[in-house]
This record gives sequence, structure tokens and C-alpha cells, in this order.
Amino acid sequence: MQSWNGMDIQQLQYCGDLMWSALMADPISTIFGVCVWILQVIGDFTGMGYELANVVIFVIVHPALTIALFVLWRRARREALECSIGLENGK
Repeated sequence: MQSWNGMDIQQLQYCGDLMWSALMADPISTIFGVCVWILQVIGDFTGMGYELANVVIFVIVHPALTIALFVLWRRARREALECSIGLENGK
């Protein structure tokens, strides 16, 4: 019985068990390995490669999202403050 990626259910179960035992034995290395694998998949899928995908995500996208969310948070906080001041003044 074939399922995902040409692997049968028993092979998938074995891979899951292997990952779980590795996670319990050395969680930091296991999580790092999974993250590297995800970056490799992204790099292969986009054609950028692992290193460029890493740079794009962690040097460009992550800081840009952090700055954008900070700006949105400050704007919402300012609008909420202006609204509460307006309510206090009876506007």
C-alpha cells in the first residue's frame, strides 16, 4: 500500500518513531536538523538553494516583518490612546 512519496504506512510509522526517539534523546539537534531540512526544501523548491533561502528568510523577511509589526502595534496603541483621551474629554 503506497502513500506519501512512495513510502508505505509502515515506513512512515518507522520514520515517525525514529524522529520521536531522536527528539527525546537530543531535542535541540533534532529541531535544528528539521529546520535545516525545511530550509533545504524551500531552497530546492524556489531554486534559490539553502544558503540564499536562509539569507532571504532571516536577513530580509524576518526583520521586515518585525519592523512592520512594530509599526502597526505603535499605530494601534496611539489610536487607542487618542480614542480613550477623546472619550475622557466627551468627544
